[in-house]
Amino acid sequence: MSRVLLGSMLALAMGANGDLEEARRLYDSMLFRLAEAQLRSLVRKAPPQDVRREAYDLLARALAAQSRLEEAEAAYAQLLEADPHAPGPRDAAPKVRKVFQRAKERLYPPGFAQLERVPAEEPVVEVRLVDPWSIVREVVLMQALGPSGYSGGPMKFEPGGARAAISGAPSSEPVRWYVEARDAEGRAVCQLGHPSAPFSYSVEAPPLDAEEPREQPKLEPLAALPPEPAPEVVVVRQGLPEAQPYRPVALGLLGGALASGSAGLILGIRSSQARSQILGAPVGPSGRVSGLTQRRAFELERQMKSDAAMANGLFIGAAGLAIAGSVLLWMAGAPPSGETGAVSK
Repeated sequence: MSRVLLGSMLALAMGANGDLEEARRLYDSMLFRLAEAQLRSLVRKAPPQDVRREAYDLLARALAAQSRLEEAEAAYAQLLEADPHAPGPRDAAPKVRKVFQRAKERLYPPGFAQLERVPAEEPVVEVRLVDPWSIVREVVLMQALGPSGYSGGPMKFEPGGARAAISGAPSSEPVRWYVEARDAEGRAVCQLGHPSAPFSYSVEAPPLDAEEPREQPKLEPLAALPPEPAPEVVVVRQGLPEAQPYRPVALGLLGGALASGSAGLILGIRSSQARSQILGAPVGPSGRVSGLTQRRAFELERQMKSDAAMANGLFIGAAGLAIAGSVLLWMAGAPPSGETGAVSK
């Protein structure tokens, strides 16, 4: 099948070249009307691009030679509409070059450039570049993920366009992208998409292969185990040691209680004496205390309160020590007692 198709294409190309040679011979012979008819028949056959470009150029020249400049402009417009990058006429008369320029400016104003998206399987991005004035020097794929800003990378130029692949790891947020064509100074000439209205591509994680259910092993029933014999219980009696080291400690606590109580008693007496000095100071006819200075009264009052507080603390401590000593002294004089426990054997 491919050989048949290739043979057909070669035959078509050879036929087109033959028609073009015949039209060129007629044009050189100044038989412009015959050349025009030959060329119109040729362009309707959809020849290859190089043959098509020369056929339209020769057709426009034949029409211009007959002073049919509007038709010549229309012929160039048909060529440029389907082939924006077709070159201008070379070695042509000025009026022919002007006709071509008017046709080009009518279709594509100076500085015009356009990007068109070509269907491609994602993540590949493929665009067609229409740049009749050859002002584009770079095509950039701009990408952004999440709240981050756009970053760009150059796309690979191909005949009539450019292509690149969207990059990005699997994420819950899609990759935003647009394409920008720039001139020699790095200025944006045209865009496909826009930063505020970009295209998007979701990079999804590959699905995990579902694990096949594993066959559960069959459990064999367990044989009945023989009953275990009842454990033998041995009663053990443990007695407290006959000598208890509680008596010396008890006597020490009782001695501490006596000492603490005596100190509390002394401080209590001092506090009472200070109180008596304050209350027994003589009072003059004017109602003022005459036998005791104010400073001395303050010192006696402070001593009275301090001694009273310390005496109360010592009395409380003496009472606690006396109770603890009495309990230990009682325990030291108690007869030994035993405990009974069961031990499995």
